[in-house]
Amino acid sequence: MATTAMAGQCEPWSDENTYGYHCWGYAEGQVRATALCKDGSLVFGQWRSMKSGEWSYAYCVSGGGLASGQPGW
Repeated sequence: MATTAMAGQCEPWSDENTYGYHCWGYAEGQVRATALCKDGSLVFGQWRSMKSGEWSYAYCVSGGGLASGQPGW
């Protein structure tokens, strides 16, 4: 999905089981957290508005822990 930038920013966060991502200050667009778990499963957080600042979290608790994470557009 295309987004229109208005001096927006995004920020990731993670711990051993969770990947989180949020954005704020964009005119439009959506983002969600995407995580690869240690057992090879891929999990997704809820879609969040890129202007709201709300966090999206992807959980790997039942997947052996977090291997890596990234935002999904």
